[in-house]
Amino acid sequence: MKKIIVFLVIVVLLIPMFLVANINADSKTLGNLLDELDKLEQNLKNLSNEKQLTEEQLKEITDNMVVIGLKINDIEDGIISNQKEIERMNEEINKKKKQIDTLYNTMQKNNNEKMYLEFLFGADTLVNFIYRMKAIDQITKYNDKLIDDMHEMIEENKAKEKDLQKEKTELQKQNDELNKKQQELGLKLNILDEDARDLLEDISAARETIKNYQKMGCSLNDTFESCSVIPTDTAFLRPLISGVITSGYGTRPNPVASGYQFHAAVDIGGNRVGTSVYASASGTVVLAYHTPTPNVPNSSCGGNFIVIQHKIGNKYYATRYMHLSQIYVTEGQKVTSNDIIGAVGGGESYDRCSTGPHLDFSIGNGIYGRDFYIFHQPYTINPYTLVNLPEKGIYFTGRYTKY
Repeated sequence: MKKIIVFLVIVVLLIPMFLVANINADSKTLGNLLDELDKLEQNLKNLSNEKQLTEEQLKEITDNMVVIGLKINDIEDGIISNQKEIERMNEEINKKKKQIDTLYNTMQKNNNEKMYLEFLFGADTLVNFIYRMKAIDQITKYNDKLIDDMHEMIEENKAKEKDLQKEKTELQKQNDELNKKQQELGLKLNILDEDARDLLEDISAARETIKNYQKMGCSLNDTFESCSVIPTDTAFLRPLISGVITSGYGTRPNPVASGYQFHAAVDIGGNRVGTSVYASASGTVVLAYHTPTPNVPNSSCGGNFIVIQHKIGNKYYATRYMHLSQIYVTEGQKVTSNDIIGAVGGGESYDRCSTGPHLDFSIGNGIYGRDFYIFHQPYTINPYTLVNLPEKGIYFTGRYTKY
């Protein structure tokens, strides 16, 4: 599962001969490719730096979300405290109402007017009369003030709770925005991590391929054609005796992640782990890749795989066989279409790009290591154009049966 960034880097650095006619790919030497791989390693370093920066941004956002969360908790505590204060003031209001009722009851026992007149005109002196008049006025004003105070307290608490709710809403809005940014950065970090791991695997595989060509007698100043002998053949055969195409060549939903991806291969299922895998045509094994960390979950995308270089007629092709449980060939080995090169695998804990037993079969256009390193567009060919395969979902038997 290769990402766009890897694809773009390779397009810039390794433009194949079959795409650009005015570049003579035959002039590329192993030394040239080593220099290009050094550039890829620099890109990996840049990718790692971007990943580190993204991690720092993600940490900053997470810290800010913690601060906002604490503020929201404080506000919620304030709202609860305010509601308790409202309850307390309601109790005070009820007490004041009782006080008012008590005052009225004191003045109005049986007949309001009679009690009032008796209280007012019961004065035996003018001074006492005036005193009683003032007392009635003070009681009236006191009652009015109590009522005004109650309304004011209610309004103040309503305003206070409204302000708290407004502040809480604003903080929640900020938190939602940070949460959205956190998710975006988290997704970006996952992609960068996947890109870095894929690019690291590509660099490792490419360097191993160059060493394999050196083992075949190629020096740093030699071109691939001048130092390697690739057996010829007439056509490709199916790499399995039986099976069913479970996923074709082209865009498809990503089976192990969200979104869509371009699948530059065909998946052949319907076989148990350990089923024999054959070379699709005669050729030279240029890479037998063993997963370096099989005990580490999700540490590889593709697991164990083999790359074989072919010459069909006058054209060069390379085939790749991924998700293998076993590899039976070594680099530099010459094989025919009758040779068993490995065994079906898939679904292992270390292989994050596989959900179960199957063979991922790709065909690349050109010489692997010279024209391309990655089995991806535009370096791959739809296997249906070169191999007789049945339609998706149709079970096939035999390697020669026509469909």
